[in-house]
Amino acid sequence: MNQMQAKDIYYRDGDSLSPFATTDAEKKILAKYRLQLTLYSLALEALESAKPQSERREILAPALLIGASGRMIRLTDDEYHQARQDLQNHLQWMAQLSITNDEADEPGQLAKDEISICKQCPYHKGS
Repeated sequence: MNQMQAKDIYYRDGDSLSPFATTDAEKKILAKYRLQLTLYSLALEALESAKPQSERREILAPALLIGASGRMIRLTDDEYHQARQDLQNHLQWMAQLSITNDEADEPGQLAKDEISICKQCPYHKGS
């Protein structure tokens, strides 16, 4: 994160008490880590579901503490639901790759504004 981006994390738009991302910098951070947060949340849900009903805790949507601003932000319910679907699709695709000997179809290319995600994929060809 460069100095200008770091500075952006301090500026807020809207309600500073909102648990949701209010700046572009916060939104970018959540977008970058949304699948990782979702995976951790699903693991916690699985652990809790193994407990007797009377001992289970309610699992809320995952959140990140932004150290620079001291804010804890989380995905909206719709964003979290979408992240769960995306993660499930990724996990199914990876499972399919691991059990088939055939060449699996490569995933489709994302929109241009999401190209940074494509660059992290092992199928990225640099175009």
